[in-house]
Amino acid sequence: MVAYGTSFRPCSAGRINNREIISKGIRHHTCIIIFMITQETENLLDWISNDRVIEILQHRLGDIFERLNERGEAKGEATLDIILAFALGKTFEEIVEDNKAVSLTKSLQNNIGYIHQDVLGAVNGWVSTGASGGDYDIRGESPLDDIDKSVYGEVKMRYNTIRGKDRATIWRELERAVRRNGGKKESIGYLIEIVPAKSQPYDIVWKFNATEEVDGKDVKVSFEADYIHRMDGTTAYHVVTGDENAIFNFLRALPKFLFMAFPKINKNEKETLEIIENFIESSMARTLAPKSLYAEKSRES
Repeated sequence: MVAYGTSFRPCSAGRINNREIISKGIRHHTCIIIFMITQETENLLDWISNDRVIEILQHRLGDIFERLNERGEAKGEATLDIILAFALGKTFEEIVEDNKAVSLTKSLQNNIGYIHQDVLGAVNGWVSTGASGGDYDIRGESPLDDIDKSVYGEVKMRYNTIRGKDRATIWRELERAVRRNGGKKESIGYLIEIVPAKSQPYDIVWKFNATEEVDGKDVKVSFEADYIHRMDGTTAYHVVTGDENAIFNFLRALPKFLFMAFPKINKNEKETLEIIENFIESSMARTLAPKSLYAEKSRES
């Protein structure tokens, strides 16, 4: 990251750094210093560069933050406002502010899954297929000995993100990706659920039943194969990066990444970082598996 600027100081102000270009002002006997400052910020994470994370955040959140100040008053609904005032004991002004937060939250939630997809896909040896990648979201080779096959993954923010009718479509896409890339001897497909239903790690066969129309009749179809699995987010980040604490380290670093990516959105960096630091550990404990399924095995090896 490079920043450019200009400063003015007396010519007698000591030795000039060799990164500076000097031009003497004859009338006022000053040196006009045109300088370039190279910000050599140490990488916050071992497995992905700062610049790559910043690029992902700007791509996925830039438009939302750009519209943040353009948003008018969020439209509520009288019935809902009355019920919220009754249930929460809030004033109308507080409810209006809550509606704004809900509107922003919905916009962000639609992109958070893509952020995780892009971050995982940016790890060395992995690829993200973008918002419309076809049969899968990410693919790559895990550094863990436990995963000795090529991985094809569909990344979802939560365990309940997929609507019932879409499960069969995603399962078949992963099955097709495996079949087209060496079959189950060489590949495995994963539904990656960043936030699991319970705070427990898992890597299990993804199986379910679905009703589908066959020859004009509703037929119950079973979906199960030993090469199509479900995996929680903590385990998935470990499988992709080789770092058993990768998802926790990413989330701990995320506030700093956000300030680097969007310096104009929030001017109270120190105060905001302190606020987030006070709740981030409890927030992660409430929503994520506390450790990767393969954590103990990787330490033993």
